Amino acid sequence: MSLLFPGVVLITALLYFFITPDIAKNRHIILRACFAIAAAAGSFILLYLIQLPFTGFNLLLWLSINAVIALNLNSAFTNNKRGALISGVALGLIILLWIGGITLLSAMTATQLAAAPDVMVVTGPSDIINSSHIRLVSYETAQWRSDKVIGSLGYKSEITEPDIQTLNGTLVWITPLDYSGFLIKAWSYADEGTGGYVIVNAEDPKAEAQMVSINRMIYTRGALLGNEVNRRVWEQHPEYLQMETTFQLDDRMQPKYVINLAEPMFYGCIGERPVGIATIDPITGYVEFYRLGDQPEWIQRVWSETTTEDWIGWWGRYQLGWWNSILEQRDVKILSGIDGPDVFLVNGRDGNLYWFGTVSNPGTDTSMVGYMLTDVKTGRFTFHETPGYYNDLGAAQNVHQNPEVAKAPDLEVVQPIMYVIDNQEVWIIPVITPSGEQTLVGLVEAKSGTTYIGPTLQNVLGQWRGTKGIEESGSGTDSGITLKDKIAKIRKLLDEIEAESVAEDT
Repeated sequence: MSLLFPGVVLITALLYFFITPDIAKNRHIILRACFAIAAAAGSFILLYLIQLPFTGFNLLLWLSINAVIALNLNSAFTNNKRGALISGVALGLIILLWIGGITLLSAMTATQLAAAPDVMVVTGPSDIINSSHIRLVSYETAQWRSDKVIGSLGYKSEITEPDIQTLNGTLVWITPLDYSGFLIKAWSYADEGTGGYVIVNAEDPKAEAQMVSINRMIYTRGALLGNEVNRRVWEQHPEYLQMETTFQLDDRMQPKYVINLAEPMFYGCIGERPVGIATIDPITGYVEFYRLGDQPEWIQRVWSETTTEDWIGWWGRYQLGWWNSILEQRDVKILSGIDGPDVFLVNGRDGNLYWFGTVSNPGTDTSMVGYMLTDVKTGRFTFHETPGYYNDLGAAQNVHQNPEVAKAPDLEVVQPIMYVIDNQEVWIIPVITPSGEQTLVGLVEAKSGTTYIGPTLQNVLGQWRGTKGIEESGSGTDSGITLKDKIAKIRKLLDEIEAESVAEDT
């Protein structure tokens, strides 16, 4: 356990000893000692439960609040109305300074936050996204498939949040099992463990989920007290912010929980800068800490999803300062998403993973100004300018309004991700049932909004390329595309095939 934890508890206890009660007359030493012991026990339990990160700002806030509480107790025991008034005003000032201070510091550091990502701006389609590894299986579908294979373990365990990674070059979802119910089963089966994890192919919606059994996987996100992985890391490294907890497989196919650690960038409370990685073995509970850049190669997600979203948000909003982001909003860009700002993990041609995010205007229109790709290992940001393209919201609306989808109101459009296929940006969007089962796939041309719907990716790609029958149900829905245009597209494709054939013969 880090010495910071008992150190903070001791300082808190000393505050109560010297302030409460009746310090002015220097009496009641035993009573003051009792207050200090009670404060130590209470602060130990509270800090242990809430896992407060011991950053400079958090420590100052914690000690200030406890000093005011101690002063209030002293005033109550000595019937000091003036002291009670002072302590009440002090508590109000602390809360006011806490809220107002963070707002003021955010405004002061806005342009510095905007510069943090060091974004490279380019034009034209990305050559990074690997379109041979298209992520078709959504988070919801991964949960649905995982839930079907836990079998006899359902009496004690349930699936939790799936985490995506590559396995032998293929994108997969890894879903750990955790204790079901509320506390009781986590307590009852703490020595037995949850039973394992589930692997779901993220590229093939029809692939069967694979249950992997693990004995005594007792350290999880839903375990109690010291068996809870985030608390276990906090006990050893309470000075860091914990940004994201994922479940990954190491280079020996052994499961590990991976926690991205960060520290405040400015004034101990503004922004977060990644500084390291902690891994926890779910069987032994052993914790390893790696400085950023020193982590083993098997750790794929070094930059967390939340940190990536925050950094893109700063870069887009604060280029011209904090006030501009609220009032004029000149040149403001926002990270968009169906359910709020979001990024998705995609496979890169270089073997690395990238966070993909759509960048749009702050208005309600459905056009985008570009898309951001962030290297998950290095945190390198690249912005591709695509002004006037359909953004993720616009593409999702096109799919949702298509007659094939609209006739079933319960269908849900999820996970819009842009890929570059045949040197053209297109949105690939799964359509799922309320339970999570994938039933359709949508393809939307990012530039024109032309939309295709089909039962499989191959079907919609065939429609889009013009290699399937034009009158087939589910063909393109853009009324601006005439039969003549479609025939021309087919002829162009045939010419390209013929040219490739001649080149091969030569």
